[in-house]
Amino acid sequence: MASVYAYVGIYNGGVPAGYSGDQILDDPRYEVVDSLTAPDGGEWFIVQMDTAFSPAGGVVRDRFAIDLHDSRFVGGDEIRYFIAAQSADGPGSWAYYFDAEHATDLSLTAAGFAVGTSSDINVAFANYQEVTVLPSGNPQVDILYVDAASGRRVQPYYDTAFDQLGIVVDRFDVGESGSSAGGNFGHRVADVFAQLIPSYRNIIWDSEDLTALTIGDGTSATTGTGNSKTDDWAILFPFIDQHNNLPGLYLAGNSLGAEWFSQTGQAAVDMKSVYMNFGLSTNDHQTLVGMPLNPLAIGQAGGIFDHILGPDTVVAFGGCPIIRQLDVYTQTGGSVVAMAYGNDQTRVAILNQTTTNAVGQSAQVVLQGFSMRFLRDDVPSGVADRVRHLQDVLTYMQTPNTVPTGTGGNPGLRNSLSQNYPNPFNPTTTIDYSLRDRSQVSLKIYNVAGQLVRTLINEVKVSGAHTVAWDGRNGAGQNVASGVYFYKLTSKNFVQTRKMVLLK
Repeated sequence: MASVYAYVGIYNGGVPAGYSGDQILDDPRYEVVDSLTAPDGGEWFIVQMDTAFSPAGGVVRDRFAIDLHDSRFVGGDEIRYFIAAQSADGPGSWAYYFDAEHATDLSLTAAGFAVGTSSDINVAFANYQEVTVLPSGNPQVDILYVDAASGRRVQPYYDTAFDQLGIVVDRFDVGESGSSAGGNFGHRVADVFAQLIPSYRNIIWDSEDLTALTIGDGTSATTGTGNSKTDDWAILFPFIDQHNNLPGLYLAGNSLGAEWFSQTGQAAVDMKSVYMNFGLSTNDHQTLVGMPLNPLAIGQAGGIFDHILGPDTVVAFGGCPIIRQLDVYTQTGGSVVAMAYGNDQTRVAILNQTTTNAVGQSAQVVLQGFSMRFLRDDVPSGVADRVRHLQDVLTYMQTPNTVPTGTGGNPGLRNSLSQNYPNPFNPTTTIDYSLRDRSQVSLKIYNVAGQLVRTLINEVKVSGAHTVAWDGRNGAGQNVASGVYFYKLTSKNFVQTRKMVLLK
């Protein structure tokens, strides 16, 4: 028999949460066999995994499982983990498995969810997978971002935009996206009024280029035999309908609207009849006469993408004629055309609608015919169009302080720490950060063992944007080795840590 173990660390707010090994498991057939200290100083538990079983109770060959004690954890707890296995054919030879999609070492990355393997446990520690208990309880968060196409590479586009806008969000990844298997949004929300409404004002939902199973309506159209794609609309509709503080919903995806238009679940029907009225130009958007492969989506005068210098224009990237599935809408009822392909209002790219909900609040819904991943700049500028685009959507949904760095607003209104650039780097990299208030600031570099490598800043700084460079040297002026490093910014009421990679 092969030996398979899960290495598990529990954190909250970036620091160890203080759980003991006997608190984290929910089933006696799993066992914490040991623990060790991670490079960052946190305690990780080594859990022996056991055989996985099918829903019918039969053993699933070559599959292993672990059952954590869900009810023990609280909002904001982050479960970090990777898998270790010892082959039955090679005792003493260990392999460590992690998610290569988000690997910090670019030589290890792969598109979409992909298993990375290394014989070096430190590589696994640097590229762990994570699950966070939501709502996080972070008072800065009022947006829930649902990555409905988890693993298909839309998340980095949002992460960059959120970072430049200085916005912190909670993120829900839809497990096994594009299938009717479990792990879906509707599975995890048991009580909208307890789990969502007190914590979030806005929900962002992006299904990327999925052509089906973008959002479940609980009917046979989005369920599979023996599986269940739950009724996600039964969660989203009461969130918008019953929220008592200016709720907003932003829906984006290349085929989301087309699937929604055909859905018959009651909550799906209620949402499109009350809060987002729309029609479809056609069900086959690849063959629209005169529709270019990568059409311009042009903002409409007086709309949410209109500015002093005129309406915005972005490119809706079709990719190639075979895979293109950009939704093309028609305006109906109370909706408003926000952007149109080629400025043709019979070929609508984005609609928005404001409606007074059941408890007297103004509810805003935006429906976009393409994913944020496929939004491209029509003209290069200092700030990517998708950042300005998201800023306009959030402004419409009445989210405050969404000024992207470098657009002329005052980035000192918020605290932020940006990803270093370039990354990986050799030998020098640049780190940008901003401060809301004048305060004592420290910016320190650490190695994967948690040892201080160099202090870049330790002084009082004024509010506003700041930049500092690191030349890859330690505090003694010596060049450091290639590898993963962490930089940590600490200021008044703000602490954030990011990873970077030095490659020589």
